[in-house]
Amino acid sequence: MEEFVRSPSWERRAAELIENEKLLVIQNAMNVKVVCVYSDSGKIDKHKNPVYAEAEKIPSKFRWATDADAMITIYEMNIANFSEKQKDIALIRELLKIFIDETSGERKVLIGDYDLHDFRKVVETYGAEWDKGPTLFDDKE
Repeated sequence: MEEFVRSPSWERRAAELIENEKLLVIQNAMNVKVVCVYSDSGKIDKHKNPVYAEAEKIPSKFRWATDADAMITIYEMNIANFSEKQKDIALIRELLKIFIDETSGERKVLIGDYDLHDFRKVVETYGAEWDKGPTLFDDKE
């Protein structure tokens, strides 16, 4: 049975990326907060590709338990052989999807699709095969 566990270490990593990663300047300005959980199993998408991480809104039945805007699930089985940098890039891809709309006066969380524009930013910054290892970007800061 699949198990989900909250991960303070992944949450710290996400907060550091939001604060320091140039691709996440919008999320930093919006003060996006995420809760991270990891799954001990893998996940495959409809195209038969591994899902490394997945952003979603906090389900309403759990909002009482956290002040986070969104939840990111990390599929440990699919990233087990990733370098630390590749894990960061997997998180960045998900963080790019999270937006906050405050035009109504309330903080409304929006989770966008991973679109071509976001994909282009990751490819231009980290290369098209960032998820293949070993990567040239492990030593790059």
